[in-house]
Amino acid sequence: MNNNDYFWPGIAAIAVAFLFPVYWIYEIATMGTTFSFSDYPYNSGPASWIFLLIGALNVYVYYAFKHQFYNHHNYRDVDVVLGILIAVCSAFYLGMFAVDALSPWFGTSYNSIALMSIWVGSLIVFGVLDILLAVLLLRKSKELPVLVRVFAVVNLLLGIFEITVLLSVAVIVLFPIAIFTLALNFWRKPEVIEIV
Repeated sequence: MNNNDYFWPGIAAIAVAFLFPVYWIYEIATMGTTFSFSDYPYNSGPASWIFLLIGALNVYVYYAFKHQFYNHHNYRDVDVVLGILIAVCSAFYLGMFAVDALSPWFGTSYNSIALMSIWVGSLIVFGVLDILLAVLLLRKSKELPVLVRVFAVVNLLLGIFEITVLLSVAVIVLFPIAIFTLALNFWRKPEVIEIV
């Protein structure tokens, strides 16, 4: 494996680290002063497609991280958690996109309930998975690169804020930091000798 094997996942991680906060700040700003899912701007316009792109890039980054972990560290302890994280990430982004795309055919109350259910449920599941991933990574922290340890600590904080739901606005800052750390991790030179 050479350093270029994870060039594109690094680019995808940088894109997510930039697009994620920009998207959510834009969405919150366009909702007005009250945060209510009944006021959510339903349309399948450019923002919806950017949301779906963020989700696809996110899945790609987590898949690449899982692959890198096995290839560079022969470390499979996080495979199940990352696999579930990929599935939940896909369900969250596709579910929110589907509700947005189908919104003209359903009433406001249905859309509000659907969006709130997906959002809150996903936040809690993301929080549990992020904490579990962080614990698994920190458990073997001495064997892992510094950037992975930094990612684990940020992910632990991220999970705690996600579980609280009310303090989840911190995700707008913490998630890009975690993903940016993964980008740097993708671009670093391997510290271990790989067995082929």
